[in-house]
Amino acid sequence: MPWQSPLQQQLTRLYRALSAQVGLVPVEYGYSHRIAYGRSRADYGPVHDLSRFFLRCCAPGVGHGKELVTPFVLHMPSLYEECIAQWIVEHFGAGYQVRRQWRVEVPGSHPLTFRIDVALLNQSGMPLTVFDTKYKLDTVPSSSDVQQMAAYAVHVGVPCGFLLYPHDTMEPGISHVGQVEVHALGFDFAQGDSGRVLDYIKFHINKNM
Repeated sequence: MPWQSPLQQQLTRLYRALSAQVGLVPVEYGYSHRIAYGRSRADYGPVHDLSRFFLRCCAPGVGHGKELVTPFVLHMPSLYEECIAQWIVEHFGAGYQVRRQWRVEVPGSHPLTFRIDVALLNQSGMPLTVFDTKYKLDTVPSSSDVQQMAAYAVHVGVPCGFLLYPHDTMEPGISHVGQVEVHALGFDFAQGDSGRVLDYIKFHINKNM
């Protein structure tokens, strides 16, 4: 038997003594309501209340049971877009207008509508640039991403647009589509990219104003 300290020896003896009398018993979250706490057991009340909270509010991700829970799904593309939009509001809010999910009608014989993730406008309502978030792991922008952003920029009359990806393996790059610059860059909130991305965006917006 390996050497044990006096404390380890005491814990081992205690474990052996209790193991024959104590076991795990599954309980429902309301079980503690039926316990009468005497003076000698009053200290267990707060612990049971905390246990009841977790038993009541937790549920398995997959499976069947008797309890009703509210199902939910996190749609990460929408969450990333919302984070980007709020970040733009916080960093460009003063003196600018920010439009989210901007619906822009495309004139022609076939009715079309562009829905732009985020648009930055000046105080007079003139568009300055547009943003489109792409929640995927591409290391270079796809042709369809660039085409989409170029169409947005041309239609609203801005010289540049930004494709934002949620990881830092997307190196900043520029695609020239006619007179429009389409910028692709990674923006990973977990990596503290805010300052770098903000400087990059401001530089290219100001350059084209």
